[in-house]
Amino acid sequence: MFNFWELVRMEYRKLFQRKLVWVTAILLTAMTIFAGLSALLGDVYVNGEKVDTHANMLRTDSGYARRLSGELLDDSLLDKMQEAYGKVPEDAEIYTATREYQQYARPYSEIYNFVLRIANNRWNTISAGEMYDLRRAAVEQGWTKLLLSEAEKEYLSGQEEQLKLPLTYRYDDGYTNYLSVLYMVALLMMLGVSVCVPQIFSEEYSRKTAPLIASSSFGKKPLYLAKAFTGLTFSLGLALLLAVAAAASVFSVYGTDGFSAALQLDYPMLSWRLTVGKAALLLFGVYLLSSLLFAAVAMVLSLVFRGSAPPMAILLGYLLLTGVFHIPDEYRILSQIWSYLPVNSANLTSALSQRLLQVGGSFFAGWQVICLLYPVTAAILLLAGYRKYRRLPS
Repeated sequence: MFNFWELVRMEYRKLFQRKLVWVTAILLTAMTIFAGLSALLGDVYVNGEKVDTHANMLRTDSGYARRLSGELLDDSLLDKMQEAYGKVPEDAEIYTATREYQQYARPYSEIYNFVLRIANNRWNTISAGEMYDLRRAAVEQGWTKLLLSEAEKEYLSGQEEQLKLPLTYRYDDGYTNYLSVLYMVALLMMLGVSVCVPQIFSEEYSRKTAPLIASSSFGKKPLYLAKAFTGLTFSLGLALLLAVAAAASVFSVYGTDGFSAALQLDYPMLSWRLTVGKAALLLFGVYLLSSLLFAAVAMVLSLVFRGSAPPMAILLGYLLLTGVFHIPDEYRILSQIWSYLPVNSANLTSALSQRLLQVGGSFFAGWQVICLLYPVTAAILLLAGYRKYRRLPS
């Protein structure tokens, strides 16, 4: 019986003997931490004069937002915001630089910005009832733009009916910023996988040690399993490293308040009855699954080309393509498939898109499709990879 764990240990030893692996992991981790802490850097200037630092502005605004946590977004809170912003001079060139804004309006800036996303310039006259009606109308208009079927609209209407209105405002900047930075972290993770993982299979051909494997009494199967396990676990480990680095830096700046905040506070046009904390966990799960799928693709490509350079070029080209290419929503099927692909799926608006997959009388959101699609696709690729590996000449 072959020693599986000894083979895995040897594969990891060979992998970590490469300086490129260490340099890549350290560089990507540093970039992730920097992205999480970047909001603290720099100063704020008005008319060429320094008036504050970004770090102090963030602390001040976070303090004001935390004081509002727990208040209902109803007429009472809107009246307070409208009264406060009504004291800001209308003819001010930079209204945020006025004394009235700093003293009266700034403590309600979070409420003001929320209303602006829904009601635009009606912030000073709108009631809470009108605001929620405008939101619902905009949501349904969005369904039409996404070319949703009547069955999808009916399903999402049921989700809308379950939302608890009026919403309760909660400070949740830690989770919203983590959701934002996770897309960039996914790009960095896949960059690291593209650089490191193809070498796991290509090494035996670049060093011409493949004949030794063929002469082994156990053949190629044990080594394939060990290499595949190494590639998958390395990718998952790198993904966890970057995700934890991002979480540590983001939450150290913004705090962990607001796990129970309604998703609609930050994404008002989504209909899902989720908290922002649960949405962060869902996206984190999608991100981890994408690391496994990307690892499987990298390993199979390295088997096809028997080298690490072509797979790296193909995967980096794919990352570049996803960053610059977009399929318009009017091409419903293609656009929906595009949103399921790794990197794109790490975007919350893709994972929690209103476009659903209908199977019989059941509906599945993007993240649910991905949770089934990625493991199955990775397993199929690895099985195909084994068939290729077994038939490769020694």
